[in-house]
Amino acid sequence: SLFPCAKVGAGYERVHGLARRRFEICARAFILAVEMEPKQCTFKAFVALLAQPYGEMRGYSEKEIIAERRFIVEQANSMQDPNLKATKFVRFLRDRDAKSSAAAAAAAAAAA
Repeated sequence: SLFPCAKVGAGYERVHGLARRRFEICARAFILAVEMEPKQCTFKAFVALLAQPYGEMRGYSEKEIIAERRFIVEQANSMQDPNLKATKFVRFLRDRDAKSSAAAAAAAAAAA
C-alpha cells in the first residue's frame, strides 16, 4: 500500500468499526453456511460461533449481530451463492427485522 494506516483516525473510528463489524459478521456467516450442514445453521449455533474470535477477527455478541440484521439479510439476498440465504440464521434475522419494522410502523401510526 502506498499509504499504510497504522491506526484509524479518531474521526473515522466509528465508521471503520461499523464497516469492519459488518464485513466480519457477513464473511464468517457465509463461511459457516458453506461449511456446515444446513440443519446445523441455526441462529443459536451461528451466534455461539460468531461470539468466538476467528483469526484476526474479534467475536461478536448476539446484540451486535441483531443490530446488523438488515445488512446481513441484504448481503445474503444479493449473493449468487444461495447457502447463506437459505439458512435458519438468515431466516431468523429476516423474521426479526420484519417484526421490528411492523412494530415501528404501528408505533408511528399510533403516534400520528
